[in-house]
Amino acid sequence: MKVSPMTKVSTFKTNFKENFGVDIKCHKGMSKGHTAEDEDKMHEICTGMETDRDFDLDIHGNMNVSTVEKEVADSLGFLVQVLNADGSNADNDATLGEIREQY
Repeated sequence: MKVSPMTKVSTFKTNFKENFGVDIKCHKGMSKGHTAEDEDKMHEICTGMETDRDFDLDIHGNMNVSTVEKEVADSLGFLVQVLNADGSNADNDATLGEIREQY
């Protein structure tokens, strides 16, 4: 999944759901205490993100939730939390595919 630094958080969340079948919550930088606003742009919530190129996320349905969340943090510089269908945080040991089955 390609991510542009100029993409709004709302668009990123929609694209993530379309690509992987689950919802996510985005945080500002590496802080769990500050949820990103839907109107924020990716480069505004990322720690040290370059603004002149797109970024690729390498995520697959058989990856554990913790691995997916780490991939986003390492690649894009901000925290996400994969969500269950009821909006609660997904179990880190579950796979993305297992969470997707709830939707």
